[in-house]
Amino acid sequence: MADDDFTPEQLHVVGLPPQARALVVAPAGTGKTHVLAGRLASLLEHHGLDPGDEVLVLSFSRAAVAELRRRVASLGGDAAYVGSATFDSFASRVLASEFPDSDWLSKGYDERVEAAVERITSDPLPGMLRLARHILVDEIQDLAGRRAALVLTLINRLDCGFTVFGDPAQAIYGYQSVAGDLSTAELFDAIRAADPVFNELTLSEDFRSTVPAKEEIAEIGKALRCPDPHPQVIADEIRSVSLRLPFVELAAARRMLTKPGRGPSAILSRTNGEALRLSRHLFDLGVNHSLQRRGEDKAVGSWLARAVANVSTSKVSAAGLRDALPPESDEDFSRLSLQMRRLDPSRGDGFDLARIANRIRSGDVPEEVNEGAATDVVVSTIHRAKGLEFDRVYLCEWEARPDDDVDEENRLRYVAMTRAKRELFQVRRVDRSGLTVDPRTGRWLRRGFGSSRWRVHELEVLGSDADRTYPARSAEMDERQTQEYILTSVSPGDSVELLRSDGQEPGPQFVIAHAGRIVGATAPEFAEILVAIFGEHRLPTALRDLRVELVDTVAGDARAAVRGGLGAHGLWARVRPAGLASVGFSSTVGEET
Repeated sequence: MADDDFTPEQLHVVGLPPQARALVVAPAGTGKTHVLAGRLASLLEHHGLDPGDEVLVLSFSRAAVAELRRRVASLGGDAAYVGSATFDSFASRVLASEFPDSDWLSKGYDERVEAAVERITSDPLPGMLRLARHILVDEIQDLAGRRAALVLTLINRLDCGFTVFGDPAQAIYGYQSVAGDLSTAELFDAIRAADPVFNELTLSEDFRSTVPAKEEIAEIGKALRCPDPHPQVIADEIRSVSLRLPFVELAAARRMLTKPGRGPSAILSRTNGEALRLSRHLFDLGVNHSLQRRGEDKAVGSWLARAVANVSTSKVSAAGLRDALPPESDEDFSRLSLQMRRLDPSRGDGFDLARIANRIRSGDVPEEVNEGAATDVVVSTIHRAKGLEFDRVYLCEWEARPDDDVDEENRLRYVAMTRAKRELFQVRRVDRSGLTVDPRTGRWLRRGFGSSRWRVHELEVLGSDADRTYPARSAEMDERQTQEYILTSVSPGDSVELLRSDGQEPGPQFVIAHAGRIVGATAPEFAEILVAIFGEHRLPTALRDLRVELVDTVAGDARAAVRGGLGAHGLWARVRPAGLASVGFSSTVGEET
């Protein structure tokens, strides 16, 4: 990147020396990711920092890391080798490097972050941090609890430079806080008070948006950053801007959403229940799209399963991997090698597939290989769209509820409005009747009357509900044949259904059916969810109207893989169904189909 790629205020941040500590307030659209990428390039190219050991990039959201990864890849050179991760992934890496044989794999992400904080606080420093000379941290306004403590621990423990980016106006994750957690304002103050002192800088010019309401939205952001904001005044201004947005029906927007070359679009909703309903409606309209996954849901794409499909050993040389690729493969081998090296960073010519499998099992998936949206149209909650930008955004209308926190709702609406680069629309909300979150399982349900009683009509299914322990097989296709079918015939957006199986496993088991072929099964944990929702004796026999979220690569029982002829590495492709499923019952249990 050349100096003339930046404004003077951006260049000031980019050109700071490696030992500098800076807190950069970066409002939406001011080129934060561009500056972060430039700062990274400057540290490597002008100051000679090593990308492997001396520089680390951390961000709150998977989406933000993916976007940064895309920007960094365009730089070329050593920048592509810098480790960028969410705080959850970083915590897993710390524990994996320090406690390879302990039981940390059984911990949830919150527990992993807490364990990582404890390890970083103790002596000596973890090996992966001893050579650190500069750490870039993004989206600090969204940190709460253990993750906020992780950042402050790094700042207070490490004698190195930091560049920390954040925007108080976009602090929309306060709902994750519990009593005693630092507020956003307290976190900013704690960073300002750190020793050595942080220099506070601000980016001010909006480069992203050309929407007609750009200036009004910018003023809302300024009001939200005031030390003493007036929530109701801000809410009234947001309502005024919303009323002036062009209003369209989704059916009328279909042409814009399906027209080639229109650039990325997003339809943003307040809750994931509404996003699930929107997704169903869009598929009915023939609009192919991706449903934004949960941030903690990591997935390696099917490219890995395809690459090792003909490899039988747990280790393979680069030449052996190239020779094992299918003759018709159009995979860029240099890119494939780089992606696999991110999963197996050991030095040498070959790849340790068993090590890669262990990383995938533990959820230690680098953000650089975490599969993102595969379409130009994304349906998402506002929270999950944080850190992303789109050419056009369609905001689902919503009304304030009496128990809403006005300040939090203002920030949420501001974030939603600032995701658009060119066009901003408002669309009518979907039918939310009967939508609710089951308190026992956290799943979205739609309830209503049926057979003269109140019942569940629709149930949220997650891609992670698909079993990853054993490779799929059926009476018609063995494991290898099933894998070949998955890798050649199953695509994101395809229609799938879950059908009750008569298997011998305890609890309700479902197979995943694609065009009449069995391509997988549900995990045992999914059976527990169904029992919790329906009861043991009123279980559905089919879950329909689902779509393939993606085909990913999983690591399961290596012995089962060997028995199925898939090789000793234990890697294979899995079909992930997702959506708001229609619940079906057979007549044998006294329910309508």
